[in-house]
Amino acid sequence: MQAERIAGRTGLGSSQVFVLATALAGLGCASAQSPAPPHRSSAAVAPSPNGMPLAPHPTAAAPAPPALSASAESAPLVPEVSPLRFVRELEVEVRSIGLGEKRVAVLADEPWVKERGAWKRVPIPTPYRPGVGERDEARIFFGRDDRPRLMGTRRRAGSDQDRILYLRLKSEGWQPALYEIGRLGSPTLPGGMFGVLGHADPEVVCKVGDVCIIKRRTGWTTVDSGPAEAAVKRCGSQAWGLFPDALARMTDAGWQRLPGPVPWQQPTGFWAVSAGDIWVSEAAAGKLFHYDGQGWSEYASVIDLPRELWASAAHDVWLVGDGGSAHFDGSGWSRVKGLPGPLAQIEGTSASELWVGGGAGLWHGSPLDGAAEPATAE
Repeated sequence: MQAERIAGRTGLGSSQVFVLATALAGLGCASAQSPAPPHRSSAAVAPSPNGMPLAPHPTAAAPAPPALSASAESAPLVPEVSPLRFVRELEVEVRSIGLGEKRVAVLADEPWVKERGAWKRVPIPTPYRPGVGERDEARIFFGRDDRPRLMGTRRRAGSDQDRILYLRLKSEGWQPALYEIGRLGSPTLPGGMFGVLGHADPEVVCKVGDVCIIKRRTGWTTVDSGPAEAAVKRCGSQAWGLFPDALARMTDAGWQRLPGPVPWQQPTGFWAVSAGDIWVSEAAAGKLFHYDGQGWSEYASVIDLPRELWASAAHDVWLVGDGGSAHFDGSGWSRVKGLPGPLAQIEGTSASELWVGGGAGLWHGSPLDGAAEPATAE
C-alpha cells in the first residue's frame, strides 16, 4: 500500500495528514463494474439556476481512484515519479498555453510564440491593449490555420458592460478578427466571451446572455449560451464547460449538465476523459472530485492548491497547482519529480508531449531517455 504524510503550506491552516488506501483493480476492463467509490459527497447543492437540462449518461462506471483516509500512524509516504522529463523553456508567469500543429504559444505579460525552435515575444499593439481601469481575461489558442488567437473578455472597473476580446496574429502583428465569430463580433452585444478554439471539431465561442456558436468544418450551429461564463475545454471530440454550479457537455441542443448536485464550491479546473470519467479540482479546499458515471467522489489532493487537470487516458491524468504537479496512473496519485510550483496551466497533445506553466515559468515535458524511473518515496 502506498500513502503519504503531507504537510500543509502556510496560509492553508494547520498540517493535514492523509493516507492513500489500496488501489482498486480492474481499471483496464471497460465492461468491469467498479466498487462504489469511497467518500462520495452527500452535500446538497441547489439546482442550477441557468436552466440547463439534465443529460443522460452511460451506466458503465469508470475506474474509481483509491480512497484517502484521515487516520494513519505509520503510513508510507506518497511516491514521487518521473513519467516525463521536464525542461523549463521560459521564465515568465504563464496565464494560458496554446498548442498548434507546428507552433506553441503562451500568454504571459505579453504573448510569446515558439516557431522553428525559437521563442519570440509578440506584443499586443497599443490600440488593442486594455485602457485605464480595464483588465483582460483571455486565453490563447491556435485556429485551423495554425495561427494564434487571443479570445476572452475585457472588463472595466465599476462597469457591468464587458467587452469582447478577439485578436488574430497575422504577418503584420495582432489584429482584430471579429468576422471569425459571426454575430458575436458585434460591438452592440455586450457580455463576457468564453469558449475554446483549435484545429479539431468542435470550436465553441459563447457570449454570456446571448448564444454559443458551435463551429464544425461541416457548418455552424447556434445554441443558447446561458447566463454565466464557463471554463470550456475540448476533451477528445467533445466540448465540456465547467460552470460555478455545474459540469456540462455541449450538444447541438445546447449545454447539458451532469445529473445531480455538485460537491464543490469554487472549482478551478477539470478534465473529462469520457462522460463517465471526469476530474474536477478545487484549489481553496485542496480537493479533487471524480465522476464515475454514477456520482461524485471526493479526495484530498496530494499537492497544495490543485488548480488544473489534463489527461491522455484514464491511466494518464495530470494535475498541477501551487504545490507542483501530480500524476494518476489508474491506481493512485503520485507527486511528479522535477516540476516545481506554482503551476496553474497544463496542455498536452499526447502521453509523451506536455506543456505546463504558471508562476514557475513554462515547462516542456517529453519522453525520458530510456525507461521511466521507478517510484521513490520522499
